[in-house]
Amino acid sequence: CIRDRYQRRVRGARLLEFQIMSVVKVTLSHNNNVGTIAFNRPKQGNSLNVEMVLEFLKGLEALEQNKEVRVIILTGTGKYFCSGMDFSIFQSYGSEPNLSYQIFEKLRLSDKPVIARLNGPSIGGGIGFVFTTDIRIATKDSYFRFAEVKRGLAPLIIANYIVPQLGPFGSLQTMLSGETISAERALAMGMITSIAADESELDDLVEGYVKELLGNGPKAMALVKKVIRHIAGREHEKNLDFAVNLMGQLRESDEAMYGVRCFLEKKQPDWEKFSRSKL
Repeated sequence: CIRDRYQRRVRGARLLEFQIMSVVKVTLSHNNNVGTIAFNRPKQGNSLNVEMVLEFLKGLEALEQNKEVRVIILTGTGKYFCSGMDFSIFQSYGSEPNLSYQIFEKLRLSDKPVIARLNGPSIGGGIGFVFTTDIRIATKDSYFRFAEVKRGLAPLIIANYIVPQLGPFGSLQTMLSGETISAERALAMGMITSIAADESELDDLVEGYVKELLGNGPKAMALVKKVIRHIAGREHEKNLDFAVNLMGQLRESDEAMYGVRCFLEKKQPDWEKFSRSKL
């Protein structure tokens, strides 16, 4: 497991797991000032339900407030990094509209450098986590897919974090098609920092960046993140409000309900009857 691997790799460190939750693990190593958050629903592809989102926010806040933590690592357990929304709780998740963006805003606004340790595929909302981190290292078997359109949904919230980085054309191509993006292609598109051959090399690359970051002034890095956010996201709040309103409309649409139902029942949706309806 991830915890055991990090214990082996940080020999002699006093590793304190100060908060263990059912679907999110948060660890802190006093030796190297690194806090790790691991999504922990491997049997569900680390998909997001309300409990997981709330625990993630709680865990991230704990790391933000802990002065010993200077670098945060975000990763997943099992095969996936994060496969996005858990569609089995589609209605209950939709009843908490603020949760749709709080998880990404919390990461985006972190003053501490955040490394995405991409141990596997990122799908839908899982890609939102990728684009709100600062350094992104993926295994060669990782891939990315905006699968929302296949369910009659749209990546409205995460588009606010992705379009400014990927650009309109790259965003349109990947979000409209729902195609699979390999790690190699993601690197070429500027989605990730580097690719690791396996998880052992993944840990080596992550630790290399951790070493670099710990050699920098924490306040200086916080100001770097602050000025880049200011320059790059001057209309971010307005755009986010617009997307949240659209998301509320989409969740209640017949098309979305139908698409999610087909996904849960493992049926191929027939979109013909929706092609003549207005937005």
